[in-house]
Amino acid sequence: MLPFMRSYIPLLLATSLLASLLLAGCSDDPGTTTMPTDGARLVAVSDLTQALRFDDRTDLTVRYEQADGTVVSGASLDWEIDGFAGDSMIEARQTQTDGAGMSTIGLTAGAAPVSFTVRVTPPVGDALEFQIAVTDEDSGSIRVDIGYTGSGAAPFDTYEAFLFDGTPCSSFDPASLPTALIAATPVTRLSQSPGFVPVAVGSNYTVAVQAKEAGTVTGFGCTAGIAVTNAAETRVGVAIEDIEIQLIVEGIYELENSFDFAEGLPGSVRKGVDLIDELTDDANIDGNEATMDYGQDPGAFLVDFAMRETCAWECRSGEDYDTCSEDNHRQGDISALYLQNFSSWDGAESRFFSGCAAWETAAIPAQNLINNQVAMVLPDSVTTWSVIAGDLARAINQARFSSRLTVDQPSDGAATFIHELLDMKVTIHDLDGVAHERSFDVLAAGLGSRPRSSEIMIIVDGNRVELPMHGFDLDFGVLVRYIYVNEILPLLGYTSSADMLADWIDCDSVGASLASSVGILSAMQYADACRTGLTTAGTFLDVGVDGLIGAEGVLTLQGTATAGNPLPDGTATTLTSGIWMGGWGEASGESGDVGGTFTGMRL
Repeated sequence: MLPFMRSYIPLLLATSLLASLLLAGCSDDPGTTTMPTDGARLVAVSDLTQALRFDDRTDLTVRYEQADGTVVSGASLDWEIDGFAGDSMIEARQTQTDGAGMSTIGLTAGAAPVSFTVRVTPPVGDALEFQIAVTDEDSGSIRVDIGYTGSGAAPFDTYEAFLFDGTPCSSFDPASLPTALIAATPVTRLSQSPGFVPVAVGSNYTVAVQAKEAGTVTGFGCTAGIAVTNAAETRVGVAIEDIEIQLIVEGIYELENSFDFAEGLPGSVRKGVDLIDELTDDANIDGNEATMDYGQDPGAFLVDFAMRETCAWECRSGEDYDTCSEDNHRQGDISALYLQNFSSWDGAESRFFSGCAAWETAAIPAQNLINNQVAMVLPDSVTTWSVIAGDLARAINQARFSSRLTVDQPSDGAATFIHELLDMKVTIHDLDGVAHERSFDVLAAGLGSRPRSSEIMIIVDGNRVELPMHGFDLDFGVLVRYIYVNEILPLLGYTSSADMLADWIDCDSVGASLASSVGILSAMQYADACRTGLTTAGTFLDVGVDGLIGAEGVLTLQGTATAGNPLPDGTATTLTSGIWMGGWGEASGESGDVGGTFTGMRL
């Protein structure tokens, strides 16, 4: 070899090594990166269950694909060991799918018996799990593919697979299996495959699968004569068939109910919400006829009550302050101040000289003074009161009740039930906007007696429960009033609306300021009108809501549920997947639809 060639040998070797590395990298190049979309899934290429001997090494490979089967390339997958793996380890924590959507990591078994899971998680879609067992004995694994022989979608919510050695399928009671050699981790979908690992090499294994609804075995499948070979995964198919059952629903069940009035609030509830909303519905202090905003709340609302102490309006001919009918003067409405001249309008009657004319000038300054004082306590009072109004609306629109279902002991296969409402649950917000959960006995709301249905026949077919149409007398207005006065106001720190308004507004300060800037009336007259107005406004809010008590209503329901988790005698202890359908009605003739859900637990 020539001397000058020796000097090039290291360079040639380095160049060759670099080229090899580049070529190796190109083989894993994902090419064009594909963004995964909804429905993307991981598919196992390697066996999902693997039994390894000490110090063995294996590759775990997956394919990432879209819902239509096209591959996802260039996606990052996260790998992790779940459970104690001893000195077994994976060779990477993150990999990238190649142009074929494939991704692989190496797994090296340790030198101690152990079982664990390797989980791979994609950016979109469910994680995939490999079940790994490390052992010093010859063993394999079993992976179970579950199918359903019935028509339509499988009704089950849980599938539990059990492994037996040499037990024939004909010997099993589907609802009460003997102790198994191995119980697989339960799965919730047919597409999932429970597995057993490690399984000693053998030729006569049996796999039994219980399919359950709400804890009750309603389907069963079994496959026998299964052979397991060393270091291999055996795929086993098990077909689930429906089995006949008949549960007993008897005793006392406590239900948790969520109703949906589908935005169709009962009239009494709507009136209660509107009362609270009067504190927020006007937003233009200069008046805007196009938007019907006359004044700026809450000042405009409260000025109306203060004005009433010195001036009455919307009076008929011949009426005075004391006899004014005020037919067209809604509480909290000062639109006439913006549309009429109170110094000359014959529809306004003064309690004393200038009792109306003073407000022609004082109304806007009074609103500003009140709004500024309220803002010291509630920087965004309109939003706060809108939230409170929303709380009241949702308390009924999305009502939550606990109830008691008492089912008599069946006689000749038939039984009756009585359904009673117990507690109501509401979510309300404090002045800082923080949500609070409250619960109260509906009797405390003043309903007089606990709402309960008459005796109705319950229908139980297998594990299907039907509660035919039944109704409750339920005054929705009473509930609204109770929630506002007994739950919302105390949460805000007050016993009444009048106390709340008096705490927010300093009437002496308002009176002194108006007397100084507007005049016409004295500081005491303005202050007295303010104080009396606040009391009247507060009483209007409390009693106005309270006045809705006359709105008697009816709630009618019919429901279905799945009975489950039976006792040894077949008595169901749970009711799940409950669905309510029904309606509401009030004495006014208004009515609407009600839907909902429920669950139940036997006491």
